[in-house]
Amino acid sequence: MASSAQSAAAKDQDVVWVGRLASLKRLLAEIKDYMTEYLHDPFDATLVPDLVPIAKRDSGQEEELKKIVILFLSCAVKCERRETFVKRILQMKKEAQAAIMQEIEQVSSLFAAVFNFFVAHCFSTFVLQIQQRIQDRYRHF
Repeated sequence: MASSAQSAAAKDQDVVWVGRLASLKRLLAEIKDYMTEYLHDPFDATLVPDLVPIAKRDSGQEEELKKIVILFLSCAVKCERRETFVKRILQMKKEAQAAIMQEIEQVSSLFAAVFNFFVAHCFSTFVLQIQQRIQDRYRHF
């Protein structure tokens, strides 16, 4: 009898974490859509958290939760109502403000690095294409 009760409890626990996982997936999809459609900000795949540890409430979930918070912060400081969110941040304790600002700076520098890489890649591809066209044109002469 005890093993059937344990089995039922384990099944209930599985249902709970699977439900949390589904909710987290919907939340992440909404954040991604908001960032790309409304903020016109590229969604950085390195910030995509592993949702399973969060849903299961396993060890290691803190780093993954931090990624979600960073995504929320990124949305908050880039949206139309950013002044409201920045004012709220400035009303927090200095330690909290410093931690939030550090995360915002990390996200901003990460996005800047990704953007700079993308621009450099596009520019070098463009230059290579131009060089190829010039060579092709003068090959016929």
